[in-house]
Amino acid sequence: MADSWDVGRDRYQEVNHRVNPWVVAAICVPVLLMVILDSTVVDVLIPHMMAALSVDYYDVQWVVIAYMVSAAVVMPAFDWLSARFSYKVLFFAGTALFVLSSMFCGQAKTFEAMILGRIVQGTGEGIVVPTVTSMVFLAFPPEKRGLAMGMIGLGATMGPALGPTVGGYVAEHISWRWAFYINVPIGFALLVAAFFALPEFSSDKRRYPFDIWGFIFCTLFISTLLVALSKGQEKQWFSSDFILYMFMTAVASFVLFVIAELKSEHPYVQLKVFKVRAFAVAMLIRCVFGGVIYGSFLLFPIYCEKLRMYPTFLTGLLMLPGALSNGAGTVLAGRLVDKMDPRKVLIFGLIFISYSLWRLHLFDVDTPKKDIMLGLLFVFLFIGFTFTPLNYISLMALPKEYTDVGSSMIHVVRFVAGSVGTAVATNRFEYMAGYHFTGISAKLHYGNLILIPSLSRFSAYLYRKAQTLSEIKLKALAALKGIVELKSYVYAFQDCMILFSVACLLGACLVFLLPAINLKK
Repeated sequence: MADSWDVGRDRYQEVNHRVNPWVVAAICVPVLLMVILDSTVVDVLIPHMMAALSVDYYDVQWVVIAYMVSAAVVMPAFDWLSARFSYKVLFFAGTALFVLSSMFCGQAKTFEAMILGRIVQGTGEGIVVPTVTSMVFLAFPPEKRGLAMGMIGLGATMGPALGPTVGGYVAEHISWRWAFYINVPIGFALLVAAFFALPEFSSDKRRYPFDIWGFIFCTLFISTLLVALSKGQEKQWFSSDFILYMFMTAVASFVLFVIAELKSEHPYVQLKVFKVRAFAVAMLIRCVFGGVIYGSFLLFPIYCEKLRMYPTFLTGLLMLPGALSNGAGTVLAGRLVDKMDPRKVLIFGLIFISYSLWRLHLFDVDTPKKDIMLGLLFVFLFIGFTFTPLNYISLMALPKEYTDVGSSMIHVVRFVAGSVGTAVATNRFEYMAGYHFTGISAKLHYGNLILIPSLSRFSAYLYRKAQTLSEIKLKALAALKGIVELKSYVYAFQDCMILFSVACLLGACLVFLLPAINLKK
């Protein structure tokens, strides 16, 4: 199986490198950062949208789900699209869709209008992200494609890291609608630059007919799976008929999708790419890594905002050094994988992410801000060291004609793994909080030598405030319950960090399944 790597590398020599790779990167990477940053900024702005659109917390989640589903559904079509249109046309169309729908979302007065705008916006991302990945990757010569993947990582991983900072600033100092409006001037400027400076090159693939059944089954599978994962916690998972039916539909449509693709002469998704061992193992590692990262991104703000009561903008500032270190890590890792075995860089990143997450399990209600900032800095730094070699291995393992399939699958798996990781983090966090609450409460009785004196001192304090005995009792018990709940959620956060740390070690073990890589040019 090691030969598949060498064959894929040799075929990349056929790519026409008359294009300037730095011009391609200078235009494409900011667009990638813009579209991914926008998706994470919206998560922070959900409370503000609830009041403006007159919806509750559970309904407003569809603003995120609609975007995620539409982007994930469109991405697998990129291989078919790239056979009919040049990369420049696809880049221009996807970016224009994203910019125009951003303006529409910013002006949306109703919930329905916002959902429609987010669907179109997600469609724009679904076209732009794999297009940018393929363009930047193919624009660079083989000996610099590690650096190319580092630049892709710069946009793809700094987006989630910068989301709380940008979202917090917009929410507190301007208006949530500017999270959408800001995309318009930036996107328009990049479109103008793309029109005049972006070279016209394509994948040079033979056109083939559209696989309608593959598209239908793939769309059904991805949409039902993502909806089930996103709404599962709200509806108590399999105790809800809705979630049960969603998962059953996802399983059935996946089976039908695989059957349809294996029988199709021109499949919607070229499943044969998974026969390439390096690509298949890299996708498996990506599932673990993506779940860990998105689950962690969910819990970091919860710890800061809900458990430590920091404002959203302060939470973003605590994560900002990590976002900057992430950018440095992705580029540095890109240079390293051009000079050494990328498996070594990958396993280095996974092991040190595991260690960094394990260090976060020491966070409690008294952890100083500088320690929080430093802990997150190292997590984000080693995310960059993992993301870059993982993308490099995924695409360099494939023959040239499958580059576009690989580019789309990388990001589809990112969405699915991220949804799974978010669902696992949410469920585990709530479950362990309840578990610790029960455990701590069982120890609070009248024979507890620490509890009773503390309650007595607190009751005496309330009595000095001239409150009645009934008020004193209720407030003392309420304060006790609040303290126990806080400690329970802190312990739950710590448990999740340990779980994610172990998962990263599992991912590091999977690196040994990757075939040997020949780095000779």
